[in-house]
Amino acid sequence: MEVLDIFLDSLKYPFSDIPGLFAVGILFTLSIFFVMVFQYNLDNILVSIIGLIFAVIISFILYGYCLTVIKNAIYRFNVIPHFSFFNNFINGIKMVVINIIYFFIPATLTIFFGVLTLESITQGLNAVFEFGSLTFIISIVLFVIFGFFGIIAVARFALNDRFLDALNIKAVAYDAYKIGFIKIFSFLIAITCFIIVAMFATSLIKYIPVFGILISSFIFGAFILLFISRSIGLLYSQL
Repeated sequence: MEVLDIFLDSLKYPFSDIPGLFAVGILFTLSIFFVMVFQYNLDNILVSIIGLIFAVIISFILYGYCLTVIKNAIYRFNVIPHFSFFNNFINGIKMVVINIIYFFIPATLTIFFGVLTLESITQGLNAVFEFGSLTFIISIVLFVIFGFFGIIAVARFALNDRFLDALNIKAVAYDAYKIGFIKIFSFLIAITCFIIVAMFATSLIKYIPVFGILISSFIFGAFILLFISRSIGLLYSQL
């Protein structure tokens, strides 16, 4: 499959099972609701903590659910899977750990160069501009490189259900090589552009008081979660 085929297939996938899309939307909306409970009740510590705990639990479940969608896509299953809350929760924790490991280096280096940029203020505006530009370029390059490997690592974990498979850098790099770095890069560009456009299109809904955020989360959140997970699985199926 070419990148365009992956994109079009993933675009249609969320609508292949409306009840399934609805279920994902409800859970995604609940996570946003509990985040709002946390944010708007900071003066009430108990309520705020309860909101935070539920938001984190549901977020982990959704992260783990992404793995199931990715695995189904690798095998070209077209049905939106059911939730397995406990397994999804455990896999979600592992997903977060994998992302932390893969993005720790670029994040750390970005912070380091950002500090250097701030310290360059004493050297004048030209120095700030030079350090700032260098920091931006280095950050983009690092996050793209580790984004390559992060996507493949998650797909390996989804397929084999073995956490250490995601951390086997040599195997991850080899899988990326077999798929094709140009295809992966094109995939990242296409997905990023689409998400930006979709976010802009749904941003107006958020201006509806209170319920706007929940409605946009239901529509945008569920769709994007299924869209991205499906596309990652289809990309990895090119091995």
